[in-house]
Amino acid sequence: MDTSPEQLRFGRSSEKTLITEFGDGLAEVANVDQQFFKRYLALTETQRRVVRDVVCEFKTSGVV
Repeated sequence: MDTSPEQLRFGRSSEKTLITEFGDGLAEVANVDQQFFKRYLALTETQRRVVRDVVCEFKTSGVV
């Protein structure tokens, strides 16, 4: 597996990332997460609610 100069320099892949404000600082959103957000936004409101409920349940039960 080849390592790109960007990976050597920054310790991450050279995929496009988005930097956004989150909480009190900046957060990096990797391309894979951006694709997830696009798919999430394409869901119906009912489907989004199910996804949010699952994530909230994971968080409150200590899974994540």
